Amino acid sequence: MKILITGATRAGKSTLIRTLTNGKSISIDKHGTTVALDHGVITVRGIKLYLFGTPGLEHFSVLRKILSEGADGIIFVVDSEDRSKDNLARLVWREISSLAPGVPCIVAANKQDKPNARKPSELRKELSFLSGVPIIPTSAKDNFNLNVLMNAMLTILIGELSPLLKKIEKYSGVKGGIKKIMDEMKLDLAKIKSYLNWLEYRELIEVDWENEMYTMRKELRELLNTDNVPVF
Repeated sequence: MKILITGATRAGKSTLIRTLTNGKSISIDKHGTTVALDHGVITVRGIKLYLFGTPGLEHFSVLRKILSEGADGIIFVVDSEDRSKDNLARLVWREISSLAPGVPCIVAANKQDKPNARKPSELRKELSFLSGVPIIPTSAKDNFNLNVLMNAMLTILIGELSPLLKKIEKYSGVKGGIKKIMDEMKLDLAKIKSYLNWLEYRELIEVDWENEMYTMRKELRELLNTDNVPVF
């Protein structure tokens, strides 16, 4: 699944990806500022998440547009300490909201290791555009709450897909299951193919078209049948 990591410049996006991947991320930067993208792959509870970090400077809007395409989730990184970046954060937020409407989002209130870092409650008051969005306090530098952040992101993503996945799960591993799910959902082959191809591309299921069946990943089935409510 594709996760977009975005926000204003110097908010800690690259550090977040680098820490999550144990230093195995790719970064294209100049003098420490991302000028193209950061990229890394992590596994959270058996599910692969592909992280794409955007540049945060205002004039990189074209790159943000390209990188936002196909995003399944968004982590918006805010510098909790530096208020001078708030206006740029607001601009990037507005831009991403228009580029990826409806995509699930979590805010990482980063740099909580700093003495003057604002708490999530303060950020909600000062940055009204974050209203209604889950905010998790983090420190990418110290690896504080990053596990909580990614687990919450995954939980929200699976929750969004849950109505479809619950139906798909019923015929997982059943020969001829594709025909059965088509009949149950009253969908034609083209539509069910688009659903299954979408899920397979994200490595959530494996499809065997020859035997008209598919298999849902064991880890995904466990997630679907676990009551995980993220705490923000």
